[in-house]
Amino acid sequence: MGELLTSRWTLLADNAESEAMNARAAEHFLQALRLDPGYAPARFGRLMTEKNRGYDLLWSRNQPGQALKVFEQTLADLKAWTTTPPALQTSIRSLEIQLLARMGDARYALEDKIASLDSYRAAESLIRAGLAQAETVAQLDQLGDVLFHISGALVELDDQQATALAAAAEGIAVMEQVLAHGYDASAEKRLLVLLGQHADVLVQLGQPAAALASSRQSVRLRRDRFGSEPDNPTRRRDLAIGLGAHVQVLAAAGQTADACTAAREVVRLWKGITRRGQLSARDQQRNVPAADAQVSRHCRPDAAPATAVSHPVPAPTRRGQFASDV
Repeated sequence: MGELLTSRWTLLADNAESEAMNARAAEHFLQALRLDPGYAPARFGRLMTEKNRGYDLLWSRNQPGQALKVFEQTLADLKAWTTTPPALQTSIRSLEIQLLARMGDARYALEDKIASLDSYRAAESLIRAGLAQAETVAQLDQLGDVLFHISGALVELDDQQATALAAAAEGIAVMEQVLAHGYDASAEKRLLVLLGQHADVLVQLGQPAAALASSRQSVRLRRDRFGSEPDNPTRRRDLAIGLGAHVQVLAAAGQTADACTAAREVVRLWKGITRRGQLSARDQQRNVPAADAQVSRHCRPDAAPATAVSHPVPAPTRRGQFASDV
């Protein structure tokens, strides 16, 4: 039952429902461990629910400091488990990568960009070591995801925009390679966020016209995904996040009227999310006010082109967060 609830957690939006589902899963694993403290699947499941608890603290409750403590403790507990069964080795390695990456997310949210990049690089190192032994679609998927985060951290540092662009471009190529093996919704999401990141960095490099192609492709994918599942709150949020970033690219390219039209659509999307009771604390505090500010800025008669794009709040996918937020 705990494994089933954990699987269902990956499908939920970042809200109280996801927290309750994860708490139920954790209790099932704890009950199993009370009956048999050495039962490895339950021990691993418990670690997974702790990782998920940290994720919800970060993305649902906007408490990155508390989330970081959970991720760090869970990673320490994982490393202290020295008698792991061979059947769980791949899953344990994946969990370690996920924890490192989520520690990076929390440190990024705490505005510790250097420590954030260190966490992402540590995850990247584990992934590339695995790929050197045997290239698998799952590991390529993980690599594409972590390259997005590396690019996002690099672009915040002085004189690192070119390196950030290269990381995003590599991530796009990796995710296209993954999708060549067959359609996967989570892999597609990683591709669309990488496309948005690529556009973001190009604008910061003073190339907004070049950024439009990547940004439009990202938005097109988001629209298609939302159109296929209009009642999916995560896909509605994905479109709001991506379209908000696209507003900045349009404005930087001097397409003020299109930027205003897109900005107004973003506000409508957030209002729809709010009406449905699906708005997270983080979005309420950061992304909704940002959307309102975009309308105020870009829908004025004298609106001027934007000159830079701030790194957007990542839109994480859930499926493990590596193979999923982001």
